[in-house]
Amino acid sequence: MLKPIYIVFGSTDGGAENVAECLQAQLEIDGKEARLLDRNSWHELTTGPAVCLAVVATTGAGDFPKNILPLFKQLSMQDTMYDHLSYAVLAMGDTCFGDTFCMAGKKMDDLLANLNARPLMPLTTIDASEVQNPMELAEPWLDMVCEHIEA
Repeated sequence: MLKPIYIVFGSTDGGAENVAECLQAQLEIDGKEARLLDRNSWHELTTGPAVCLAVVATTGAGDFPKNILPLFKQLSMQDTMYDHLSYAVLAMGDTCFGDTFCMAGKKMDDLLANLNARPLMPLTTIDASEVQNPMELAEPWLDMVCEHIEA
């Protein structure tokens, strides 16, 4: 039985949300069950074996977008281990912000690792100052993630 694939996203201006929606559509075209999770469905990450794809933009001085900050805080306060969860993080940011480049995605990746979730692959970043269309990097990232899911 295939594990369900859940996609969470942190987006301020809609870029990460658009990437998450495109990834979901691609997964469905490829015949995989994929769902975007929001605040009302995050609990599904705790229900059993699953894959979580996190598409996280960074805002401000390395901060989480408001729509995903509650998930990060909720996970940070739990004693529950997520060893049933495999994950991959696609962090979006801009290197012009220096040390805070993709900081929210890096924090999410660290948190999931600390909760014993199993990384499918190392954190991947997208630099908005180098890539105009983030899907140019997100699509090959998804292909690599799928190879690890099926392995």
